[in-house]
Amino acid sequence: MFGGDRQDRVAQRLGGASHGAMVGAACSLGRVTPEAVDLVVCLVTTPPDHANPIAEALVARELVACVNIVASVRSVYRWRGAVEHDEESLLVIKTTHAAVPALDDALAELHPYEVFELVAFNVAGGSADYLDWIGESVKRPG
Repeated sequence: MFGGDRQDRVAQRLGGASHGAMVGAACSLGRVTPEAVDLVVCLVTTPPDHANPIAEALVARELVACVNIVASVRSVYRWRGAVEHDEESLLVIKTTHAAVPALDDALAELHPYEVFELVAFNVAGGSADYLDWIGESVKRPG
């Protein structure tokens, strides 16, 4: 779609810094733990009839710990010069920073859109047991 290697583009869009550098910088602020910095919440919109199959595949492949499906959201966006309106489902995905490139690749395979939404937000903290569970549930790359 945009050319170049998908994983390089994902890393670049995540800030270009190495994950270790991000962990070190965040921890030096004294506000987050290394475990929380490794976790991300991702948002993906999809046609409603694709939400469950995509969620099931991502969990089965151990790319994510959990996917919440918000059944109906109304999206307004610009596409090819026109303002569009669609009823979609929103996937709220919990995974690790390291799994985002593989998640991107899986979505490229599973998602019906030519350009799909995948945005990742760092987790600053939360329930220690829940954060541990996310980390333990996601297969490590490689």
